[in-house]
Amino acid sequence: MRAEFIALAALLAAGNAQAREAYVVQDLSPTDAFELIYATGINNNGVAVGYTDPTGILKYRSWTPVLFQGGTAALQNILPGTFNGAANAINNDGLAVGWSSNDAGPMPGVTRATLFYRNYAIDLGGLPGAQDSEALAINQRGVAVGFSDEGGATPVGPLAESVMFANGIVTRLGILPGDYLAIATAINDLNQAVGYSVNLYGGTQAVLFANGKATPLGQLPGGGGYSVATGINNQGQIVGTAQLANGDMRAVMFENGVAISLGTLPSGSNSAASGINNFGQVVGNSDGQAALFQNGTVEALPNLPDLAPGEPVLFSGASAINDRGQIVGFDSYSPQGGLIHPVMWTLAAQFIPPTPAHP
Repeated sequence: MRAEFIALAALLAAGNAQAREAYVVQDLSPTDAFELIYATGINNNGVAVGYTDPTGILKYRSWTPVLFQGGTAALQNILPGTFNGAANAINNDGLAVGWSSNDAGPMPGVTRATLFYRNYAIDLGGLPGAQDSEALAINQRGVAVGFSDEGGATPVGPLAESVMFANGIVTRLGILPGDYLAIATAINDLNQAVGYSVNLYGGTQAVLFANGKATPLGQLPGGGGYSVATGINNQGQIVGTAQLANGDMRAVMFENGVAISLGTLPSGSNSAASGINNFGQVVGNSDGQAALFQNGTVEALPNLPDLAPGEPVLFSGASAINDRGQIVGFDSYSPQGGLIHPVMWTLAAQFIPPTPAHP
């Protein structure tokens, strides 16, 4: 197995200058009738998750979690008594996490962190007295992270705090001193989590949650005081997004208390990182184009074909990457985001065309 991983890493490195040709892009949409459908996470078995509005009418108020597997997209159950939900991440055992909510009208609803498995939905809970919680990531040990509100905390206390969901227990991960909001966005198999913490003045700081405390990860040198961490691998490499002094954003890797820019596409001005695998490959976007960051380069990932003559993909993003180099994300054909397809990018050497359906 180790030899296979080394061979794969060599292949990925050799192909970094030709990412557009090396990757095959696949539309994961079950039908064009699903107007809004996102792919948000993928495991090493090539199984992906996301969410959709199967009605095409109510938009975010009727989100439904989706499992993408074997060329199909299957809607997943949500918690009893809720009306919408989404899946954010999935591990190699098929455990997916996200949220379910009973928010189906103008009044505020209750949102609960949810575990999805074999079409069962399980409430992961929240901090004592909490109304809202959400799980954003899960590792191979089945430990999830996200956030929970503080059950009616006042403005002098945290509004929401980063938490870990494990073995039926919800544990605080911490928050930077004086801040009112902290969210954990990713976790590795060592139970090290990352995310961000926000202060009352809007300052946002990327954070590592480990050993019971929150540690700032830093900013770009001379930057604009904004950074978030969105991915961490088992080697402890952390990626995210940080702001330059001029307000532009950059995909970054955090090392030794500073953020190091991963660059943009040629002539680009902005980029963002959303995930990293155990080989150090980073995905995200640059100036509205799904992108792969590796070996000091930034490569655009290919888009789906035009929807119709004169209707090309207008913007795209990559959400997650597994250790086989498979990437999931989305392509949008509408400037308002009204027609979004989930996509999977697979190395051409590994791509197996789906079996045609029998008439």
